[in-house]
Amino acid sequence: MRPRIISEEDFKVFENRVRGGVEVTQKSRAVGSNPAPSPKFRSKWEASYASKLELEKRAGIIKAWWYEPFSLWLPGKVRYKPDFLVQQQTKLYAGPDEYAYSLELIEVKGWSKNRRDGMTRLKIAASLFPCFVWRLVYRIDGGGWSGEYV
Repeated sequence: MRPRIISEEDFKVFENRVRGGVEVTQKSRAVGSNPAPSPKFRSKWEASYASKLELEKRAGIIKAWWYEPFSLWLPGKVRYKPDFLVQQQTKLYAGPDEYAYSLELIEVKGWSKNRRDGMTRLKIAASLFPCFVWRLVYRIDGGGWSGEYV
């Protein structure tokens, strides 16, 4: 199948849709400005973890992150939406300039009565989609984050 070549105008329309209707101008593309609206988080835990991810991105620890990027359909017509998708850059042993990227799906859990259901969905999704690294993170008393791989 041949790749579709799109015009500059089509790309601007697409970019406008992706950014949620925010018009992108030369002024808004200045260094340090973010024309994209910040996502609406479902909880304070997720907003806090997003700020941690943004700091890691600026420090160069991770390459990129996305909030609720897609939905997965589990058996029984159950929909599962992971909280974060994180792209991590790791060095390969083959050469000094070769990198590999891993995709990690992160579920942020606070304390709630539905925590057991969330854990069950996470474990089922991890077994059905082993192409991702799955991790559950939660807040600890000292103010930091702890987690475990599924």
